[in-house]
Amino acid sequence: MMAQNEILKIAEAKKQGITITLQKRSVFLTQADLPVELVRLDPTNQRLGYKLSLMGPNVTEADLERELWAMDTVKALKRNIEDNGGLINRIIVTTDGIVREGNCRTVAYRRLHREHPDSELWSRIPALILPPNIEKSQIDILLGEMHVAGINEWSAFEIAAYVYHMNESGFNLDFLSVLLRKSKSKIQQLKEAYKATEAFLRRHPAEDIRKYSFFEELMKRQKRLKEVVPDWNAFIEDFESWVAGQEPKLVRAINVRDLPEILASEEARFALDTKGYREAIRVLASNNPEVDSDLFAIVVKATNAIREAPMSEIEDLRSGNEAKRRRLRELRAALGKLAELAEFELEQVS
Repeated sequence: MMAQNEILKIAEAKKQGITITLQKRSVFLTQADLPVELVRLDPTNQRLGYKLSLMGPNVTEADLERELWAMDTVKALKRNIEDNGGLINRIIVTTDGIVREGNCRTVAYRRLHREHPDSELWSRIPALILPPNIEKSQIDILLGEMHVAGINEWSAFEIAAYVYHMNESGFNLDFLSVLLRKSKSKIQQLKEAYKATEAFLRRHPAEDIRKYSFFEELMKRQKRLKEVVPDWNAFIEDFESWVAGQEPKLVRAINVRDLPEILASEEARFALDTKGYREAIRVLASNNPEVDSDLFAIVVKATNAIREAPMSEIEDLRSGNEAKRRRLRELRAALGKLAELAEFELEQVS
């Protein structure tokens, strides 16, 4: 309460600030330099959302600071702030002293204040104070604008968590699509990827949020995967087993892109289950060389394009377009040379 009274007094005494528009309402943010000891870290901090959920309801200010300071990015931020001699962007606080934007900067300032207790420079942190009557939904929208659609972007997992929680709070996907300037399908993918990652982490507490990228790739390919997966829930259990542990079957998130083809082949699926991604790809490549060959991926793409050539291209060739005829002759010559070097005959195929 003391912090709230003090910050309210400061806000009322100051006339300088900025006006922004949130949900069609003008909101005035007071500009002031606040004593570092008056501001408190946000227990709903997006960067710590998952870790805080594991720590239970009795998270302390010391817990929040310790978790943020454990991040290498925060240590680097402290060095940058010190080298610069202060903040470039002010933190944003509510009148009760909660830092709604700029928790990492606040921790950096606290550390600098402790290291230099006699320095006036680090005793007060530049801030923008939100008005006391601001609604939570307005703050949430402001954070989305700054950290998802703006330049100060959260990590992929943090963005997905924001989308999920905003949707759970009653903001529909159409609204979030406009707010965050992402397609509705992308917003849906982010929501589902976060939900799946959260479930995975509950079932595999030794894992961490870095595995989120696997689930984001998974949701991008959900439609194709459901064409080859008879039971989605059973597949999710298998998928979690492939990405969990010290020696996962899927080592990199990019490996997920090949899952539709792997699962469509019983032999490749067996190889994935027993030996991992590399063996599954080796099995696929024995019949489909384009799987692990850039050259043959281009060959397949070109072959399909030629087979489906539009009538306009055929008419161009028929009417004597020499440039296009030359390209086809060059293609035929290149194929012949490749076959000659490989010592095999190009046979007729249907």
